[in-house]
Amino acid sequence: ERAPFLPDYACAVREVAAKTNAVIVDHFNAWESFEKNAWIPYLLSDAIHPNECGHRLMNKTLLQTLDTWDEKTLTGKLLIPSPPEP
Repeated sequence: ERAPFLPDYACAVREVAAKTNAVIVDHFNAWESFEKNAWIPYLLSDAIHPNECGHRLMNKTLLQTLDTWDEKTLTGKLLIPSPPEP
């Protein structure tokens, strides 16, 4: 099971980023839909370590935040599973 404190930690990080005007790459938010739909195993090697697809999602989240994501590039074409709509 993933750490029960992660939602509170993510919230605190968001608050600090807002107060300091820092850029935040919100990986927790990007992974939330996978968690809600029980698809988290597609992103993890074990309870906390991302696997290949998890790292791809982290990369996509980073590049989207920096406004440099492009689906036409080799990186943009890498498969990341999509959780079903709730």
